[in-house]
Amino acid sequence: MKHSAEEKFLIDAHVLSKPVLSGRYDLNGLDWKKIFSVAEKHWLGFYLEKIIKSHKLKIDIKYWERLAYCREREKLRYAYFKKKLPVILRTLNKAKVKYAVLKGGYLAFSLYPAGARYLSDIDILVSREERGKAAWALIKTGFVEDDTKSDNDTLVLRDIKGMEVELSSELGQLKGILPAKELLQNISKVKILGAPASILNKEYNLLHLCLHISMTHSFYDIAKLVDINEFLKKYKVNMRKLEHLARSKGVFRSCFMPIEFTGIFWHNRIGLRYAIDRKLTGYFVKYNLSHALTESYNKRSAFYSFFLPVLLADSYALKFRLVRDYFVKKVKYV
Repeated sequence: MKHSAEEKFLIDAHVLSKPVLSGRYDLNGLDWKKIFSVAEKHWLGFYLEKIIKSHKLKIDIKYWERLAYCREREKLRYAYFKKKLPVILRTLNKAKVKYAVLKGGYLAFSLYPAGARYLSDIDILVSREERGKAAWALIKTGFVEDDTKSDNDTLVLRDIKGMEVELSSELGQLKGILPAKELLQNISKVKILGAPASILNKEYNLLHLCLHISMTHSFYDIAKLVDINEFLKKYKVNMRKLEHLARSKGVFRSCFMPIEFTGIFWHNRIGLRYAIDRKLTGYFVKYNLSHALTESYNKRSAFYSFFLPVLLADSYALKFRLVRDYFVKKVKYV
């Protein structure tokens, strides 16, 4: 898998938040139609506008019009969520429900400039025992259940303007790794838009964000990488605690590769960049390969947990000599 020039440009603009572009592509040869297609899909107009204006990039008038449309759409959605989210939080607090606001519902108003982070819905984790109480409290404020989207683990509510709230009692395919009961025992109290709120503590929050992208989405989902990048820029996470937590759950690579991908984590001594600087990476590559070849993993986890770090190794100037040598010298075919 390779990034196109347009994807590299978007990563520069949105993930790394760089004041200067990387130069890994011909800026004059970019396909702006493709760039705007991706930006509209991921609601990234805020960052695209920032990078175009800061670098005085020349684009056709039709793209300025599309950019204006993107920004207006993002501003309107942000304004509505900003109005409704405090109502939701105060309603749950009044009902004395134990909950945790997940992902965008918290990040959009804590890490990002106004309107910079797209919100598709509000994800809230509650215990199975209290999900009904939480739902009934919100229904009394004007929400109705959307039974076409609800399932055994998640109850989906929406209001008259289509705003959705997902009340989840488990995290889908992550529930075996991050069960709701454990998460709800590791929460922090904060204020979101002036309303008291419960969120996951920093280590569990970052672990969830990383596993959400590596096991539910893709390392190439720009919008999800932005969340991890911004989280690391703002908060000082206890990385040793996070590493211990990730290793105890058997998801070290699935957790730490998206962190490394954002370009921020290398400042921490536990990071992969530190391992490269200390000449330890050869061991990691061999370790990944040996486990991928000898242990029984399903296709998805084998790819994310083992093969992807090996494929990415080439971008860190390790070349594939390490991989080739491992196959030639170590692997015995039966």
